[in-house]
Amino acid sequence: MPFKNWIPEAKLKEIKVGDNPKEFIFDISENLLSAYANSELLSKYDIYQILMDYWAETLQDDVYVIAQW
Repeated sequence: MPFKNWIPEAKLKEIKVGDNPKEFIFDISENLLSAYANSELLSKYDIYQILMDYWAETLQDDVYVIAQW
């Protein structure tokens, strides 16, 4: 699955007040692992690590702010 096809499944635009950020990242990461499970060119764990690094460095703070706003 190309990354651009996976983006809508991440539902990044659907984050709202009261959402649980830990559930949010869990769902995104599981969907990403599933999407790249059969990739011959990319390791699903490499893709997962990129997501988790981005989560820790940038996205996590934003999601927590939105969820608590």
